[in-house]
Amino acid sequence: MKSANWKEIAELVGISAIVASLLFVGLELKQSRDVALAEVHQNRAELGMNFSSSRRGTDVQEIMQKVLKGEQLIGYDQVVLDTLFDETIYFIENNYYQYKLGLLPQETWDANIATMAAWIPEDSYFIEYWTRQRHTWSESITSVIDPFVTTPHN
Repeated sequence: MKSANWKEIAELVGISAIVASLLFVGLELKQSRDVALAEVHQNRAELGMNFSSSRRGTDVQEIMQKVLKGEQLIGYDQVVLDTLFDETIYFIENNYYQYKLGLLPQETWDANIATMAAWIPEDSYFIEYWTRQRHTWSESITSVIDPFVTTPHN
C-alpha cells in the first residue's frame, strides 16, 4: 500500500476515535444529569414527606383504628389521613420518576403497580381523598394513579 493510503486510514481511525470518545462523554454527561435530577426529585419527595409528617403529629394509630372500623373522619382526623396519603403519593411519585430515568428496576416498579392495584380500588378513604386532591398533583403521577381510581375524572 502507498503511504497516502495509510495516512488516510490513520486519519479515519483518528476521527472515529474522536467521535466515539465524544459519544462516550455525551452519554456520561446524560447519566450524570439524570442522577442529579433524581437526587433533586428525591430531596423534593423527602421535603414533602417531612412537611406532611409535621402537619399530622403522632395520633396516627387512633385514626387508623377509626379507618379500620369504617368510621367517617372529620376535622383533624381527616387532615392526618390526608397527610398519610400525601406521603404515600410522594413516595410513589419519587419511585415513578426514578423508574422513568432508568434508576429503579422494572420489577420494583411492577411491585409498586401491584400494590396500588390491590390497595387503591378497595380504599374508599383514598378514593375520596384523590377526588378532592387530584388537581394538586402532577400530570405524570395522576396518569399513574387514575387507572386504579373510579372517579368522575376517569
